[in-house]
Amino acid sequence: MPSLEKSRSHPNIKNRVDPAIEKAVIEYAINYPVHGQHRTSNELRRKGIFVSGSGVRSICLRHDLENFKKRFKALEAYLRSYF
Repeated sequence: MPSLEKSRSHPNIKNRVDPAIEKAVIEYAINYPVHGQHRTSNELRRKGIFVSGSGVRSICLRHDLENFKKRFKALEAYLRSYF
């Protein structure tokens, strides 16, 4: 009988959002570091990109942007590379 345990070391790709949505969330999170996950979700929804607040959180966690301090550092790094 096969084991029902699943290893947590391999992500379940079927649960991931579309790469275009993920890119939009990352760009928005870096450009507006003070906005939280639900505000980000609401603002993207106005632009026609539908992702839940928890979806925004999971994307931010994957890209190390889960809090204001980390998003602000990412914005600083982006601006340094831009100018």
